[in-house]
Amino acid sequence: MKKDINRVRLRGLIYGMSHNPQSSIITLAVDSRIGAGNYPKVFILDKNMIKGFSINDRVEVIGTAQQSQLKGDDGKYHSVTMITAQTIEPAKRRLLDYFKKEDIVGETGGNSSDKNELLFVGNLKDIYIVSDSFKKISIETNDGETPKQVTISCFPETFAFLETASIGDRIAIVGEIQTNKRKKNGIEEFMQNVVCKDIAFFKE
Repeated sequence: MKKDINRVRLRGLIYGMSHNPQSSIITLAVDSRIGAGNYPKVFILDKNMIKGFSINDRVEVIGTAQQSQLKGDDGKYHSVTMITAQTIEPAKRRLLDYFKKEDIVGETGGNSSDKNELLFVGNLKDIYIVSDSFKKISIETNDGETPKQVTISCFPETFAFLETASIGDRIAIVGEIQTNKRKKNGIEEFMQNVVCKDIAFFKE
């Protein structure tokens, strides 16, 4: 049986940083060249990981995603997609995708493009019909230690697939993080969701 996959890959500008005794959070600006951009928040459990980084640095984050209950400004708990970093490195310039560093002369001359991609392989846990044009699914991945469940938003282009899928099916998904803010009862709420961009059955 092939292993489950739960991998987040984000590349962009550090837009914000905050710290508490247990962890840190960085906010990245990604997809900024496409339009308004997305601003995913990434949890850093090992603070040594972000030593030497500061706001406006371009970085690449590899991590995992899972649903978590977090307390909002209204005092209530909300289900959010939590991204936890496994590694953070300076974003490489594009030439380094093709050549070794020692083959390139000069430290400047270009930068890397933004990246916002999530990859999952796991078991379909549930399908929620939100409206005629919006559904959500839940997928569970298990790396052999702690199972992780992620809720993923799906739009009409995926509905034909979902009509053929059943709970327990092995599926593969490529998605991206989308963020926005909304006001509820006068309180601004940050939203962070995974949106499906491609989905298929996964053959063992």
